[in-house]
Formats: sequence, structure tokens, C-alpha cells
Amino acid sequence: MAPGNTPAPAPAPAPAPQPTDPAAAAAAIKKLHPRAYLARFLAAGVRPDARQPSHFRTLRITPSAVSTAHGSALAHLGQTTVLCAIKAEVAVPALDKPDRGFLVVNLDLPPLCSGKHRPGPPAAEAQALAHQFAGYVESAPIVDLAKLCIAERSACWVLYADLLCLNDDGNVLDAAVAALVAALRSVRLPRAEYDDDDGAVRASTDATNRPITLPILRTPVACSFAVVDNHLLADPTADEAALASASVTVLVDADRSADSDPLLAVTKRGGTPLSKPQLAQCIALARNRARAVSSAGLLA
Repeated sequence: MAPGNTPAPAPAPAPAPQPTDPAAAAAAIKKLHPRAYLARFLAAGVRPDARQPSHFRTLRITPSAVSTAHGSALAHLGQTTVLCAIKAEVAVPALDKPDRGFLVVNLDLPPLCSGKHRPGPPAAEAQALAHQFAGYVESAPIVDLAKLCIAERSACWVLYADLLCLNDDGNVLDAAVAALVAALRSVRLPRAEYDDDDGAVRASTDATNRPITLPILRTPVACSFAVVDNHLLADPTADEAALASASVTVLVDADRSADSDPLLAVTKRGGTPLSKPQLAQCIALARNRARAVSSAGLLA
């Protein structure tokens, strides 16, 4: 070696290969290739959360969740959570319906419930969901609005049902319908009288007068399905719904789930056509789901 030349350092040994974390690898595939990730599960007849395609998540109801409301309920559908609180106020009946009260519903999906909901005006998807929910309430009334009349043409109760999505892991609509039904069943109104002399409404303070409960006309149960690569998935999660080319919601009266015609509504969103066998499967699964909800007394 020539004087003054320093020998080059030996190359560092290559690091030993580290074992791959299966959970981390699966999470990476799910994020980078969500459709392929889901397709591998569906090819085996199962979903990422271990459900079969036709299975729904567990529905849990917590009635009277808000002590300051006239009625309330918290609905959990898997990780999806919706809170419904009902406040009652006195108003004048509509001219064309002088013997009826009002039920006003509002469904809010704030940014806190999911990263896909941004601050500001509701996105088109959230507006469509709220419109669909309000349409169900109007087309299939849950309570007898005549029971909200205090004095014909003079005074009635207005029930403001505010629904707030606390966590959106898919299928908010089904959870919202369940929360509303449970909240309406928990409503307690004071007995009120209308004074013709001064036009005032006075609520009874007599402890012997039991509060008024609302007669329930029907118990709607919403059952939604997603179509993903020709697979029909009941009660889709947020990840599954994001990959869906179409969705179907079947509204069934749980009180008549054993009857020949318990259907209240069927709606479809998305451009992918649904075959007759697929639609028949949706209706059959919805009837079974409504029957199970009724048998468990979840909305009683």
C-alpha cells in the first residue's frame, strides 16, 4: 500500500430482514387497495368484520339518554352511533289540519362523526341522507299527530326531534330510524289545558296526573344494503359503502313483520341496476331483521 493512503472502510453488513407485522400489512393493503382487500374476504364468503354478507351488526338502544329532553334515545349499530333528543313546544295548529300537532325531524352529520363530513354547509351526500330520512317519517307516520292536539284550532304540541350522528361507521340511516322510534316511545308530555279566556296553555302541576305517552302507530325498521361488485352486503360499514355502486333501503313495520305486506318503503340509490332476485333477497332479509328486532324488544 502506498504511503499516506488510508484503506477504505469495509461496507456495513446489510440489516437482517425484520418480520412483517400481519396487522400492519393488512392495514396497508386496506388503505392502498381497498377494493382488492374487500374482494379477498368476499371470495371466502366473509367480510372484514367477520360477518357473513347477509348479516347485520348488533343494534343496541339506550332509552332516555338525555334527562333534559321530553324524550330521547341513543342507538348503536356496530360502531355507528346516533343520538335523538325530542323537545316539545306549544304552537297553533295548521289551518288545514286544525286538530293535529307537528313532528319536526332534523338529522345532523357533523365533522366530529367522520372525516368525510367537512365543516360548513352539508355535503350532497349528507343532504340526500337527511332528505331520505325525513321522507320516511312523512310517508310512514310513527305517532298519531291528532294526539298532540291540545285544543282544536287553538293549541297543539310540536315535537322537535333533533338527531345527531356521533360516529359514522356506515349505515347512519338505519341507526337514525331506530333512535327516533325509541325516543318517541320515551316521550312524556305534561297534561295541558287551553284557557279560552286569555288564550294561554297551562300545564298541570298535579302530581296525581300522570304524563301523557304517545300512541305509536307503527314501528319502522330500516334495513340498508350495499351492492359491491355484484355482492349484496347487509348493513354496510363505511368502508364497504365507499366501494358500493348502489344501495337499497327497505323500511319494514316490525309490528307487522309476520304479515303478508309489512313493507313501508323501498328506495334505491346509485346507477347499478338491481336484479329481481337481489331485490327479493333484500326484502326477505329486512323482514327477518324486523322480526328479530321486534322479538328482542329493542324498540318496544
